[in-house]
Amino acid sequence: MSEKPLFRKVYSYLERWAKSDSRNALFFNGPRRTGKTTAAKYIGEHYFENYYLIDFSAEDARVKRCFDDLGDVDNFYNRLFFALKKPVLPPGSLLIFDEIQFCSRARQAIKQLTEDGRYRFIETGSAVSIELNSLDILLPSKERQVIFAPLDFEEFLINIGMGNIADSIKEVIRSKNYSLFSLNHDDYMRQFRTYMLIGGMPEAVESYVESRSYWEVIENQKVILSLFNKDLETIDRRYGTHCRAMYKNFPKCLDRNSFRFQFSDMDARPNSVVSLETVDKLAESQIGYIIKKSKNPDIGLSLTEDDTYFKGFYNDLGLAHCLCYSPENIDEHYDKFIEGTLRGNFGYIYENAVAQQLVLAGLDPHYFSWVENKDSTVASYEVDFAFERHGKVQPVECKSSGYRALKSLDILESRHKDTVRKGIVITSDPYSEKLGRQNFPFYAMFALFTPFDPE
Repeated sequence: MSEKPLFRKVYSYLERWAKSDSRNALFFNGPRRTGKTTAAKYIGEHYFENYYLIDFSAEDARVKRCFDDLGDVDNFYNRLFFALKKPVLPPGSLLIFDEIQFCSRARQAIKQLTEDGRYRFIETGSAVSIELNSLDILLPSKERQVIFAPLDFEEFLINIGMGNIADSIKEVIRSKNYSLFSLNHDDYMRQFRTYMLIGGMPEAVESYVESRSYWEVIENQKVILSLFNKDLETIDRRYGTHCRAMYKNFPKCLDRNSFRFQFSDMDARPNSVVSLETVDKLAESQIGYIIKKSKNPDIGLSLTEDDTYFKGFYNDLGLAHCLCYSPENIDEHYDKFIEGTLRGNFGYIYENAVAQQLVLAGLDPHYFSWVENKDSTVASYEVDFAFERHGKVQPVECKSSGYRALKSLDILESRHKDTVRKGIVITSDPYSEKLGRQNFPFYAMFALFTPFDPE
């Protein structure tokens, strides 16, 4: 029996499902290398007396052909176990359909098989391949999707043996005794900047835990990025999109202080069919996060979003840093970055950190931007993020360094007092209250913006 894998918050939900009598299958969806198969095997080994893992990427055609005919379920199972060359499992066992994108008929069969009730089911697959191979099947209604994403900062801390820091941060947020952050602020920021470099991809975290070597982490990150690029190339060939080019160019729109991704970098128009399809497919891949502009906080963020205005972010901070920076002296670069003494423009990476946490928390973030003409001058305004909470809009500003004013936030709050809450500022500084707003340090985000429980 394998050891328990990296700590993941999602495991509490998976364990509750395994102990329940639910007939619903679980579908583990997400980008490659996010720990889906590892989680499925762990649940099978620790919560079921018997389980089989069927890897459809490796099984021969005989196994896959079994799913062409489910007219008689008893006969189906006899044929399946015979093709697998394994004994028939006793009722109550778990069947894991791994890499199910290689056998779309198996996914379609889930509804009928769960209704039969003799086995429990977990399906796993990469988001890109699942979408590409599910076009011609009837998707099952008896499955519950569980999204696997990179680890957040709390999970990272626990896995590197610093769960006490995570507990302390959560207690400060719970008790609202924010002044306690000042006592350990420098150390907490060092840990957060370490997380920004390592990221939350399980293989990168495991490599860091075992070796504490930046080189090994980067090698893992490069392998993952290569796989992501291949996935995006597959999407582009299938749909004629520009996902790979868009993914590569994410940082440019923020680096130039633009309010949206610059389609001109790809010789494309924002409102063209290809551009809109590219945005949709990249979002579906879960390899990148698409944050769209909302035009009116009084009506609803999603109801007034503009498909042609968006900002793009990477789904993992470590991958983002690996893509954006290629230092000659890696050890020196990483050490200085962690200590906060490295000079450079890291605003995009910090903003990526906020975007990632908001997405992981299931908060469906948007942003605001607008232009005003006054006295023959043009003034541009932007509020970095906003999400809906308890019937009101919560704006969030990201400041990787100090600031004197937040004019865009002032205007948004004053014009929409009934629907917009007082803005929150995420900063590198200790907790403070400035200009009537709460300023929280980056490391507090995981406790401030809490993840959504799948149940």
